[in-house]
Amino acid sequence: MALCQQVLFICRMRPVPQIFLFSGENRFAIGEECSRWIRHFREKHGEENLLRIEAKGLTTLDILREVAVAPFIAQSRLVVVDGPLRWLKADVEQLREQIHPQVVLLTVVHLESDKYGKLPATMKEYAKVAEQKTFPLLRRTELLQWVAACAQEHGVSITNAARDCLLEMVGEDQGMLRQEIIKLSLFAAGKPIERDHVLAAGVCAGEREIWPLMDVLGTGDVRSALRYLESALERGSSPSGIWTQFLWMVSQLVLVWSALEDGVSHPTAIVKHVGVRPSAARALLPFARTIKRHDLLRITDRVARTDRDLKTGVLRATGEAPEELTVALEACILSFAA
Repeated sequence: MALCQQVLFICRMRPVPQIFLFSGENRFAIGEECSRWIRHFREKHGEENLLRIEAKGLTTLDILREVAVAPFIAQSRLVVVDGPLRWLKADVEQLREQIHPQVVLLTVVHLESDKYGKLPATMKEYAKVAEQKTFPLLRRTELLQWVAACAQEHGVSITNAARDCLLEMVGEDQGMLRQEIIKLSLFAAGKPIERDHVLAAGVCAGEREIWPLMDVLGTGDVRSALRYLESALERGSSPSGIWTQFLWMVSQLVLVWSALEDGVSHPTAIVKHVGVRPSAARALLPFARTIKRHDLLRITDRVARTDRDLKTGVLRATGEAPEELTVALEACILSFAA
């Protein structure tokens, strides 16, 4: 009797071939695999046998009802659940018993890097009976290989220098990287993608002047910042162009600072938490960690008032007469002085 109970326990612990779990920090890879599953399933069994639902607002009882429904004039039915649910041991036992033999259940759980990529405790019982596939973030070398392969898929090659530059500007988000590679493959017109192509057409190409300025301002060295502004203008940058970038930079600084206030400190987590670009999160994080609330309020107040005056005509700024905007830029830079 004891042997039978042990065998029954082992069988219950085995994954059920119809129950699957995709989890990991790599949202891009999870999305690609889910899309592949859904596309192939739709082609084979039809739209009417596919159900994709958000876990938010649902209970395990809702899922149990759905997986008990037989497919409609087809060999199989697919139920995809986006997000974790609270699966108790009793719920999982019911799932094993009630799932229709022609139904496949796939649960997708995105993990956060700042939480060490751990599956929520509420999903542990489900994970015991599910066929699992994990999607970790790619390491640097893997990501570089993926960029090269992605470029080849779009009919071009990419140099090592261009790959490094692209990752520095865009970050490690594979979705954004792929969009940039598609754009760069058209821009390169069939030739290998070079670093100059990335600098000329990359998503952050218009921000090159502002990051060195931010690095200097982050140290509180307003004299060097003013000298850098002067040299940028001498190189041909327009005051209006620098002002637009400067305004955007300050807005991103506020977002990164607010993320730190919320206890979010990892660059990747900050990107997800407040929606800034990876390049902005990395560049602004050191300064955001040191700036005090009252200093940030002083800076944003000065910048906001300047922007209002430009838009209402209090300050005049034209291509022929940019002097007032140049002075306003200098004043905003001075507001960074402690």
